Amino acid sequence: MTWRDWINYDLENQFNPRVFLGAETERQLNAWAVASKEADILLRRMGGQFDVEYGPHPLMRYDQHIPEDRDQTAPIIINFHGGYWRSLDKADMRCHVHGLTSAGFEVFNVNYPLCPEVKVTEIIACAVMAVRQILKTLATAAPSQPISSIILMGHSAGAHLALSVSKDKAIMPHLRGVVAISPIIETEVVRHISANRDIRFDEIEAKGLNLLTYPPPTNGRYYFVIGSREPSGWIDQSVELFTQLTRSGSDCKLYIIEDGAHFDICDTLCNSESVDSSRLIDWLKLST
Repeated sequence: MTWRDWINYDLENQFNPRVFLGAETERQLNAWAVASKEADILLRRMGGQFDVEYGPHPLMRYDQHIPEDRDQTAPIIINFHGGYWRSLDKADMRCHVHGLTSAGFEVFNVNYPLCPEVKVTEIIACAVMAVRQILKTLATAAPSQPISSIILMGHSAGAHLALSVSKDKAIMPHLRGVVAISPIIETEVVRHISANRDIRFDEIEAKGLNLLTYPPPTNGRYYFVIGSREPSGWIDQSVELFTQLTRSGSDCKLYIIEDGAHFDICDTLCNSESVDSSRLIDWLKLST
């Protein structure tokens, strides 16, 4: 089913997670803020850099986190935060980034300009710029070695960015997979919900960024994660893209986190004691 099959069934609740979850959204994001402040202290004790510029806009910045016990054989993760392209910040994801670095991964945590100041097409271009610069940085750090393999990862709108960036021809040779956590896929539906007051999709842009119509590479590796407590319309879009990519020959995994909602599935995935986290870590380590 695509979003059009849900057009008579409350698109706002089906495709706007903050509305669907109501007060739970604020509680969850507040918990992230507290946990990320604590994680920030730990991350700053590690090797790496904060707020590295990749462009002129104040939000065109990324953090690089290098764990002391980094697994040299593991791919490097490049992460994009969610927020429907109009809110949140890389700092909000530091609690989750710390979970990944604790597992031995080097992580680049990327910020980008937000709607309504810019359009989503511009945000994607910024994300591509960030990844290209990261690849150059990695190549400069070890000029005699091939560039390490990378994993693009994102939550919600960040997952849409990760999947969109995977189409860039300069990035493809170094890409070993995409982790899409509760992704936005069917951008055309956004024109019919309140979020579009900030996102400002017109028909042409929304159609052009729909990942079912213009999918990521069909020879890639993809790891989709959604929560069982997400609305059916939202779940369907991941199932549709997973099915489409699988039929095209891609190596795809799709997991549903039991009793998981849109935001707390990130907590589960980065909790070293959870089965879902262990499964993701195993997949990541097989991405070299």
